[in-house]
Amino acid sequence: MDQNEEMKRLRHEIYKFAMNGLEANKKTKAKESLAISLGAKPRKSSAINYKELMKQRAAEKRVPKDGRR
Repeated sequence: MDQNEEMKRLRHEIYKFAMNGLEANKKTKAKESLAISLGAKPRKSSAINYKELMKQRAAEKRVPKDGRR
């Protein structure tokens, strides 16, 4: 069991070391994915205004998906 824990710790250290070389926006995404892998809940999707959502759905209905009509 001790060897398994050591492998997890080393994997974690390597992942953190690899994050040092990333750009700022990629680093934040990497930190989020690390937190999720450690058990954190992922971020909620961004909110959208209801009227804009209805406009998007209406536009999707107007365009046929299979290309007919």
